[in-house]
Amino acid sequence: MTNVRRTENKPTSKQETKDFIAARRRIPLKLRKLGRHRAVGLCWDDQKSVLIEVDSRLTPRNTFGTVIHELLHAAYPDMTEEEVLKGEAIIASNLYRYGYGPVREIGVDKS
Repeated sequence: MTNVRRTENKPTSKQETKDFIAARRRIPLKLRKLGRHRAVGLCWDDQKSVLIEVDSRLTPRNTFGTVIHELLHAAYPDMTEEEVLKGEAIIASNLYRYGYGPVREIGVDKS
């Protein structure tokens, strides 16, 4: 899989748009140490499937924000990093304020 931050993943036809959405309906999330990547989160995309990996050493609140951040990369591959960071801050802080926040170990692959 290639990193989603590349813009060649943008759908151009109706079928590609359907495939793009289908690949993102249920994105697997894997928690593992990402030290060698020098990142707290990664979003991998090969147009047919998407995988999000988050560093397992993060606090629950930081994991929550990082998952939102990587989901934004998956949903909007053409967004700049600055736009994704702004979106993450707005979404994470509001969800947290509304009582939605970190959930422990539900549906997450820790292998």
